[in-house]
Amino acid sequence: MEDENTITVSILDRKYHFVCPKEEHEMFHACLALLDSRMRTVKSKNKVHTTERIAIMASLTLARDFLSSGKASDVSVEKKLEHLEGIINEALTPQEKLFE
Repeated sequence: MEDENTITVSILDRKYHFVCPKEEHEMFHACLALLDSRMRTVKSKNKVHTTERIAIMASLTLARDFLSSGKASDVSVEKKLEHLEGIINEALTPQEKLFE
């Protein structure tokens, strides 16, 4: 049985399980939807076939969009990014056990 902090999502038609605090579920789903959308765009435009390369290209385009928005120097944005990084690390930590 999954606990209330576990989220099951589909990214590029593959199922993934993440652990995320319940109060962050809405933001996490929004982030995952954006990532899935960007990965599908990368896959269709660049004919990249491996999920790892698609994820890297999508990450780079998201980072480029963020940095070019001019908001990267905003301290509050940096704090939000640090917070999101913490959430992502928290979510991925249990995933590491799947690959041992």
